Formats: sequence, structure tokens, C-alpha cells
Amino acid sequence: LIVLASACSIILISMGLRQTFGLFFEAFEKGLGVTRTEFGLAIGIQMLFWGIFAPIFGILADKFGGNKAVFLGFLIFALGIFMLYSGPNTGIYFQICLGVLVGIGCGGTAISIPMSMVGKHFPLSNRTIAMSIVTAVGSFGYFLSPLFTNYSLANNGWVDTLFYFLIFLSIGLVVASFVTS
Repeated sequence: LIVLASACSIILISMGLRQTFGLFFEAFEKGLGVTRTEFGLAIGIQMLFWGIFAPIFGILADKFGGNKAVFLGFLIFALGIFMLYSGPNTGIYFQICLGVLVGIGCGGTAISIPMSMVGKHFPLSNRTIAMSIVTAVGSFGYFLSPLFTNYSLANNGWVDTLFYFLIFLSIGLVVASFVTS
């Protein structure tokens, strides 16, 4: 059950945060001068790197353990958010932070690695239910994260909201140690 709760938390954090970046567009446009094209390119790069690095993190999970792969994924995800939060945030820097680093981080923290760890820990008779619970919690993250992000953007601004994201990602780093191979 510890693995199930950990996997649910990982999916809730990583997929929830990943799904909210569209809400930042107006704040990035006003605060950073990021155009629609630049923002769309960053999200496209993010999806591309997520797809490229998901199998690489799968190899790392098989070789070194799922907890290490997820931890590394959260570390890279947090690095991307931290650089976006604290850096110059223009041009290629924006693309590297939001596109490349967050995309690589999603490759290690999104559904594939935690789901495979849950699949390994539950017998065939309960595996479908356990994996369904992880998927349902991920869907709940899709619902909960935009509510929090909208509230935080309206009341605290995009910089503080990204700082809160760093706190959530730090929690994910701790939780990653409980997803054992």
C-alpha cells in the first residue's frame, strides 16, 4: 500500500502541475513578453522531450530502480521550474526551462514509471484495481491543480505560483524514495 500511495502522490504532483502550464500564458505574456509562438513552442518541445525521455527513464528504472528514476525525474523537473522562476526567462532560456527540462522531468515522473512500479507490487488479482486507483488520482490532479493554480495566479502572481510548484516538487522528491523496485 505504501507503493500505491507513493505512486498516487507522484502522479498527482507531476501530472497535475504539468497540466497547468497553459494557465500561465497571460502571465508570461505580460510579465516576460513571451509570445504565443514562443509559449506554444516551449510546450511542444516539452511534449517531444517527454516522449523521448520516457523510455530512457524506463531503462533507468529497470537498471537502478523506479525510486531512483522518479527521483531524478523530479530533480530535473524542479530544476526547470527553478530556472524559470529565478532566471532571465527570455528566448532560448525560456525554451530550455519550460520545454526541455520540464519535458525531461515529465519523462521520469509521469504515468509510466510509477504505474509500472505499482504493477510489479500487486498480484494479478488486485493489479487492475491498484493501477486504476493511480490513474484516478492522476485525473484528480488534473482537476485540483488548475483550481490551485488559478487561485494562486490571481492572488500571488506567477513567480510565487512557480515557487509553490517547487514546494510540491520537493514533496515529490521525498515521496519518490518510497516507490521501490
